[in-house]
Amino acid sequence: MANIDPVNESRRENAQYLTCDKYEHGRQTNIDVEDPRNTGTKKCGCPFKLIGKKSRFDELWRLTVSDGRHTHRPALFPHGQGTTSRITSQQKARIKELRNSHVKPMLIMDRLRKDDPTIQTSMKHVYNELTKIKFEEMEGMTVIQFMMHNFQQGEYRYWHRVDSETSNTITDIMFACPESIKLLRLFPYVISMDCTYKTNKYAMPLLEIIGITSVGRNFTIVVAFMSHEDADTYEWTLNCLKELLDSVESDAILTDRDLGLLKALPNVFPFSYHMLCIFHINRNVEANATKFMGGNKDQGLIFRRVLWAKLVKSETEEEYHYNYNEIVGRYAGYPRLIQYLNDTWLIYKEKFVRAYTRNVYHFGNTDTNKVESAHSSANGWLNASTRGLDNVQGKLRDQVYIQISQLKCDFSLSSKIRKHTAAWPCFQGLICYVTHLALEKFDQEMESPAMQDPSICTQYLWNTHGLPCACKIVQKMEDNDTFVISDLHLFWSTMAVEPSELPEYQVNREEIVDRQIDDLNCNLKKMNYTSKINVVASLRGIVYPSTSHLSEPSFVKTKGRPKNNSTKRDPSGWQYHIDEETIKSSCGSKGCQTSSGAKIPKAKVERSVRVDGNCGYRCVAQAVYGDQERWPQVRGELLIELYEHANVCTAMFGSTGYVEVIHKCDWTSGPCPQAYWMYMNEMGLAIATRYNALVVLLTQVNLSV
Repeated sequence: MANIDPVNESRRENAQYLTCDKYEHGRQTNIDVEDPRNTGTKKCGCPFKLIGKKSRFDELWRLTVSDGRHTHRPALFPHGQGTTSRITSQQKARIKELRNSHVKPMLIMDRLRKDDPTIQTSMKHVYNELTKIKFEEMEGMTVIQFMMHNFQQGEYRYWHRVDSETSNTITDIMFACPESIKLLRLFPYVISMDCTYKTNKYAMPLLEIIGITSVGRNFTIVVAFMSHEDADTYEWTLNCLKELLDSVESDAILTDRDLGLLKALPNVFPFSYHMLCIFHINRNVEANATKFMGGNKDQGLIFRRVLWAKLVKSETEEEYHYNYNEIVGRYAGYPRLIQYLNDTWLIYKEKFVRAYTRNVYHFGNTDTNKVESAHSSANGWLNASTRGLDNVQGKLRDQVYIQISQLKCDFSLSSKIRKHTAAWPCFQGLICYVTHLALEKFDQEMESPAMQDPSICTQYLWNTHGLPCACKIVQKMEDNDTFVISDLHLFWSTMAVEPSELPEYQVNREEIVDRQIDDLNCNLKKMNYTSKINVVASLRGIVYPSTSHLSEPSFVKTKGRPKNNSTKRDPSGWQYHIDEETIKSSCGSKGCQTSSGAKIPKAKVERSVRVDGNCGYRCVAQAVYGDQERWPQVRGELLIELYEHANVCTAMFGSTGYVEVIHKCDWTSGPCPQAYWMYMNEMGLAIATRYNALVVLLTQVNLSV
């Protein structure tokens, strides 16, 4: 049956007409219009019409069939058409509730369908209702006016810059919600920042600046939409951040190698230590090492995990120079690789090499992965990359609320739950007074070799985390004493989301600001009439945001990401290596899969190998890869295994013995002298753990092979 809509075509109250929804003809087509819209009409001149009239005598309604014919086929489905598909008042309230919870339109439609399986509403109706709700909220204000109004109502701190040519087009805008500012006062020690893309219709990069808490979670401090990623724009954003810090500088600021940011940071935060993300450095070094070595991924991986890792973890400058000379000597045949390291990364060695960062309170944060995680969370909240600035403010504040809620849970657990960690008597005075993360750090330090020999303690934990290191723990245990929270950095005992009281220098800041306003007012009255008019026009837009004449940013083209249209961070080299299907451990009928992508045959294969001093490694290469000539690869993989389990190996062989084992394994080509032979009592465990295999040696002679 065709849809029938009531249409009031009579000016009299006692007459109503009921017509088909295809009644009469549609409006003229827009073929002659210069830019016609892709529209249509359902009107086809259907004559169906019913007339209802109310009698003047008995006040009863009588229905007359004026024309009972339909000149068209009935609709296939009633969904999305006519009155039956319209959204009811209850559904409108439901849509508004879900919208305020940032539910996607598609999921809103799904919720409506589950609430009423007979619903005939279409997605277009949902989108139209969402647009109507937004229009009602904005109350006739522009996007910028609405955003400024929300900033003022929510007590935000915000800053903006305008185009010098148009004087009213916003080019950069930055804002922080009050809850974030309170957290920043508690945790100003480590700040990390990075840009993400495809978050708004203007194609502006979104700079996220985050702080780190004592439970290891991050929180959003401030976000900025920037027109350019250059030194000038970064310096403006950093100066805004400096205002929030109230003359307090962070111990460490973590970033990627953005040249504009590298130039701006020393100008604004000269006393904060700037560190570069070691994660992204390692990823780039491995990728370029692979390229310079002819595309050999195994060689690039070995370089990054062995010699480059030694260089980055150098404890002293002397050790750094020794490890650097070792790289230069070993890879002298790859001058482009050495030049790349020198020109791209080692000119910033003070920003990531441990020898230079070992006295910086970074609390274990040496990469920007937490910012990458914040990007992912923000993109999840924003839902789309085609929205305006007004879409961001409310959603990011709700994101901060969720962060604070989770922090409260973690702080509560740390203050109430006595975890079965750090159970030694010297730590009993800290339990429930410091976070669980601090206690876990103590557990890790208790397993270090320095606990057996305090003379080798590098005090890394004390210098970078503000936690007692092995030598201090041993001394405390010998004195039969207990640590108290004053022995730790304040960072670890801070378990709150807002300061209990303002610092002394902030107590009278409102009075100071009021005094400044009074001074400005006195000076304003002394100005000439024209200047007063200009100042009043500027202030009106701040005091009354709904009268602001600022316009939205125009589309900007920044350096952004590569043209693959992806906002997902590229996996690093080690992620590609670990995530491949071939590395998953599986023991089936075809043998065991190893972490190197090789298969260990189930059956023993007897085969003679060449006698050139590399016999043991040739045997492993034959068993694992079926090719004894791949023994250099086996040596490299076992080197990686030894470096990755340095603590275990040092406990087994001692510090000197561990260095000797590394030296014996470090041989790359040609027959080797006896000093580089394999000894199974040294390499057996490394082979078994690296290749996930049972290693058995039957011999009538010594353990060297």
